Amino acid sequence: MPFDYVSNPEFLKEGSAVEDFLKSNQVTRLDAVAGRGGLVRPIPAGSYSIAKKMIDDLYEKKLLSREKNLDEKLEIEMYELWHHEGRRARFGAAMMAPDYAWWHGFYELKKRFMGIQEEVDHLLKTQEPARVFDVAGSGGSTDNPLKK
Repeated sequence: MPFDYVSNPEFLKEGSAVEDFLKSNQVTRLDAVAGRGGLVRPIPAGSYSIAKKMIDDLYEKKLLSREKNLDEKLEIEMYELWHHEGRRARFGAAMMAPDYAWWHGFYELKKRFMGIQEEVDHLLKTQEPARVFDVAGSGGSTDNPLKK
């Protein structure tokens, strides 16, 4: 079956190489993506961008604090959504590893996303700011709490 393709031999240029390449070649639709693991369908953006909008809304309403990063449960959940389950799903899909793409990736990503939605709904209904946890070092301080 004939097909069109594009390739980028200078993939490792500085910046957003993939996005720059797609724009410069006027690629507006992808039917498949060839990665190191083989040919896969593109994965549309979804859970993270939606959750990020919900979290940003909570920051605007002062229901989450930007004073320290990772001192509220939702900030930890967002970190996990992107860096844990999201990473597994993305790399699992790129490497054509269905167990990591689906069971350790998208399934767990969906579960975490549902938990984020529930917590966001709770904060919006109660209008009470999220609990801030005082964890030594959570704000980036390297001071030893035992020497204070």
